[in-house]
Amino acid sequence: MDVSLDTPRCSARPEHLGISGGCWRGGSIGSLLHGKPDKGRTRAAGAMTILKRNNVNVSGQGKRPIMFAHGFGCDQTMWRDVAPDFERDHKVILFDLTGAGQSDLTAYDFRRYSSLDGHADDIVAIAEEMDLADTVLVGHSVSAITAALASVKCPARFAAIVLVSPS
Repeated sequence: MDVSLDTPRCSARPEHLGISGGCWRGGSIGSLLHGKPDKGRTRAAGAMTILKRNNVNVSGQGKRPIMFAHGFGCDQTMWRDVAPDFERDHKVILFDLTGAGQSDLTAYDFRRYSSLDGHADDIVAIAEEMDLADTVLVGHSVSAITAALASVKCPARFAAIVLVSPS
């Protein structure tokens, strides 16, 4: 499948990816590139609860959203010295990955989160529940890769990604 990229923002074009409504619903990135939805994968459990489940916190005076995704072994408090610097000009969105911090630990499903796609789906679900657009998505460590996956799955929601020490 030919995946064309726009410049200068490098967001994948939904029509080239076979994405309707701006977001991929088929499962893993491998299935996206091969055009075959994964069997057995589910979306984030309940859009009505995603903000509570992932302990989403919003601050800031600006309109443009900036979402910070922490790495494994951390939680959203790792951004405590960074996030306030963005609050004047952005809507700052912090959250805990499922299974970390103050997220709902009972929502952790080994099968769902055995690949980064589960966490990427959660990021997309948060963006959809909050109706975000033109979002800057900042990912640290393994969440840098998860941020890249989320931006490919739903390019309509994410205008830019920032990869901090990707691994």
